[in-house]
Amino acid sequence: MGWFGLLFDIEWLKQGTIATVGVSFIATLSTLNPSNHLYNLQIIYDMVHLSGIFLGLYLFIKYRPSLKFMTSGILLTSVFYILSRIIYEPWPYWKESANAFYSANQINDVPFYFYGLEYSIVLAILFGKNVIIALTNNKIEDKKFWILVPMIIYTATCIILFSLNLVNQPTVNLTTLTG
Repeated sequence: MGWFGLLFDIEWLKQGTIATVGVSFIATLSTLNPSNHLYNLQIIYDMVHLSGIFLGLYLFIKYRPSLKFMTSGILLTSVFYILSRIIYEPWPYWKESANAFYSANQINDVPFYFYGLEYSIVLAILFGKNVIIALTNNKIEDKKFWILVPMIIYTATCIILFSLNLVNQPTVNLTTLTG
């Protein structure tokens, strides 16, 4: 989102990146342990997440968060979630909670499956974090502190998710996936 937002100067894409950079941040914190890098695919996820983090932090320094424009980016993530479920799991995708290729990325796993509505928890977390960030950052005048508020909130969210055991690194048998 962010790269297209910068390239074509589309505000809702830039704000959508600001709104969703927390997912990349939490995903990166969740896989700091070297034992989480048993799959080459995880290294690719890390590169994608780090790219998103750097872009998101750059946008946080340049722009003030706008809940109006962030909403489109947040809702777009649910479209991607549903599409990944439909593409990578047997149809109908809600019939089984099968491990698909995307599940090697632990952050996409949710504790239950309910016709795609299980992602509403993630949407609630994204909206909640961004309301706090937008309200707080809009009161801060010094740009160098704009980045501190989201970093603190993302770290706290990650710790809470870990303590509730909602972030896990699933074991995927790669031999059964390939043949």
